[in-house]
Amino acid sequence: MIGPLAPQFAAELLVEPMRALGFEFLDLDLVNRVLGYCSYQPFLLQMFGHRLAEVMHRKRARRGPEGPKEPLYAVELADIEVVESDTGLRDSISAAFKDTLSLDHRYDVIANVLAYHARHRGLEVRLSDTELREECETYWRKGFEQLDTEGFRAYLSEMVGLGILAPNHDGLGWHLRGPSRAWSG
Repeated sequence: MIGPLAPQFAAELLVEPMRALGFEFLDLDLVNRVLGYCSYQPFLLQMFGHRLAEVMHRKRARRGPEGPKEPLYAVELADIEVVESDTGLRDSISAAFKDTLSLDHRYDVIANVLAYHARHRGLEVRLSDTELREECETYWRKGFEQLDTEGFRAYLSEMVGLGILAPNHDGLGWHLRGPSRAWSG
C-alpha cells in the first residue's frame, strides 16, 4: 500500500529535488509546513514541488544577473504561500482526494461522517470505532451491515494507508488527516 511517507523520506522527496534545481529551504518550518499541507503523501508532494519549482524559476528569472551570488536561491514563506494559494493545485488535490474516496463507497461514507463532525464540533473531534461505525450505519446500513468489527477496522487501517485518516495510535478515536479535512468541506 502506498500511503504517507515517514517524515524523513517525505522531507527528502521535497528538499533534494529542489536543492538539485538550485533552491534551498533555509527554514525547517517551511519544509514542515509543506509536508503537513501534503499529508506526507508522495504524489501530493510531487505536485506541490512541481509548482514550487515553477515559482522559484520565475523568481530567479526576475532577479536576473543581479540575483544572489551563491548558487542556491532561498525558498521563503511568500513562495510557499503562492503555491498554497494556487487554485489549480487545490483543485488537483481535491480531485485526487475524491478519486481515492471513490475507490470504495464505504471510504466516502466514513470520510463524510468524520468531515461532518469536524465541521460541526471542531477539527480535532474524534470518534471511537463504535461511534464511527454506528453513525456510518445510520447513513448506509446495507453498506456496513455485512462488515464485522474487524472488517470495519480494516477499512479504517486502509484509510490511514491512503492518507485519509490520521492513525489512532493513542486510542482517542478517528479523525481526518491533514488537508483532507479541508478537501472534504
